[in-house]
Amino acid sequence: MTFAGSADTARALQALAAESVFPGLQVAGAGLRALAEQIEHGAAAPFRPFRILLAGGTGVGKSTLLNALAGEPVAVTGERRPTTSGFTAYLHVRDDDPWLLELPEVKLVRHQRASLEGKVIIDSPDADSACEDHLVMLKGALDLADMVLVVVSGEKYVSARVLSLLAAYREGREFAFVFNKIDQLPDGAAVDDFRGVIRTVGFTEAPVYPISARAALRPHTEGSTSSANRFDELVSFVAEGLDRSRLAGIVRSNMAERASLASRLVRGALPEGWETAARAWREDCIESVVMSFAETARSLRRVVMPEDGLTSLITAARGGSFTGVFGLFATIAYGLRRLAQTGSATTAERLDARLRAKVDEMVLSDEHGDALLHEGFVLAATKRGMDGGVVRGLVVAHLGSETTPKLIAARLPVLVSRELERRSGSPGRLSSLLMDLPAWAWIAYWVARTVSRVLAGRAPEWESFTGAAVVLAVALALQWTLVHRLLRWGSRRRARAAIAAVLTGLEAEALALHGGAIEAVERRAQGDAAAVSSALRALGTLAQSGSEGGDGRRAS
Repeated sequence: MTFAGSADTARALQALAAESVFPGLQVAGAGLRALAEQIEHGAAAPFRPFRILLAGGTGVGKSTLLNALAGEPVAVTGERRPTTSGFTAYLHVRDDDPWLLELPEVKLVRHQRASLEGKVIIDSPDADSACEDHLVMLKGALDLADMVLVVVSGEKYVSARVLSLLAAYREGREFAFVFNKIDQLPDGAAVDDFRGVIRTVGFTEAPVYPISARAALRPHTEGSTSSANRFDELVSFVAEGLDRSRLAGIVRSNMAERASLASRLVRGALPEGWETAARAWREDCIESVVMSFAETARSLRRVVMPEDGLTSLITAARGGSFTGVFGLFATIAYGLRRLAQTGSATTAERLDARLRAKVDEMVLSDEHGDALLHEGFVLAATKRGMDGGVVRGLVVAHLGSETTPKLIAARLPVLVSRELERRSGSPGRLSSLLMDLPAWAWIAYWVARTVSRVLAGRAPEWESFTGAAVVLAVALALQWTLVHRLLRWGSRRRARAAIAAVLTGLEAEALALHGGAIEAVERRAQGDAAAVSSALRALGTLAQSGSEGGDGRRAS
């Protein structure tokens, strides 16, 4: 009788009980660790004796029953309540179970009875003892027992405290009941009533043995045993009825019940949609980053990167790149315009200074912006049933001192310069040639007129050259004004495209910055979800294998 994978299943449960992104698993940690230990002990059943725990309230005769089963006084009995303050383990000389030595105040009593080899009968502290330590000791033994032989008597069987305790341990171990001191209630009505009581707390198939342990201890010469005393049946059940096949069936079914119990505990501790919680949380966080950056983008558009400023810069750069006569005039015009408006600083220098000043101002005013964003991550995690504290720790650990304002401070000037360089290129040679045609046509006209006068033997009209130059200057000024308006119209569209490209780039970098932290949390949550899935599969396999091999499960 082996349980393949049970050790791995136990380790998987232990791992789930550790820190997890799903807080419900941490709350259920004690229960998961207890079930993991129970599964480990169940897997070791082929290599240790079958554990039969005697449990019951004070004065019901547990120790007397052990003595009767042993045929000699191996456990201390008495009228003092509670009498049993420790454990007495009755086991064969060839059996060994290291767990018995871990029981508090344990007394080992060895025997050589072949019918009880492979089984250990353990007397335990009273279930309703006034001493709280006794209850703790009993619960520890109940956790790892294979079978519980519950001892009651006519005066104690309706103890709500005892029945409530036993009902809590109903799954994962076999139960049988011993109604002791039957010689004091010979009519059997109390036994039938007791059967009804235990059915109400889930023990529908558990057998009940009416006995008188004290009578069983007396020599037969001291008096006859009542016909209601089924002590011999109890002895036969423990000695011969619990044969190797029956024990194997009980252990298999115990393991199946414990695996099913662990599976229910795990599923009950998980939030709805736990399998997709990480992906849904990631989508929530990405949306939060995008919305947060949208607000930042509005501020950048309004304060840091005004459209007019970029339009003027692009217009001046493109207008000053014409060649020829018109190009020279445009360069002078834009130079005079700059001097008239701002002094000696170039538009690019002014823009760069504005960017850096405004970005520094934004960093100072928005130093807590990312903290609010990360609190949004935590709230989204809580909404998805994840542990906000774990999420916060992973985000902070991954980002360190990196923030969106610092990212903007470092990257905005670079991105703006790159976009301006892309969108402020020269209009081209053909455009320059077209812009130069009016000026060169006027100059060619006066050159041709002067040459024709010289050839005709007349003197050139030197006095008219000044007027021609004035006309040329006025024409260039009018042409520049028109071209400037056309350039500004085109530059405005280029400025808008530059702003959009800069903001898109910043948004991508902000997403990448926070995306690393989001991915770290997502990997952790997916890892925890994978561990849960693996544990549930292992528990399902263990429960199925135990159910399939459960013949002989019910004691009778």
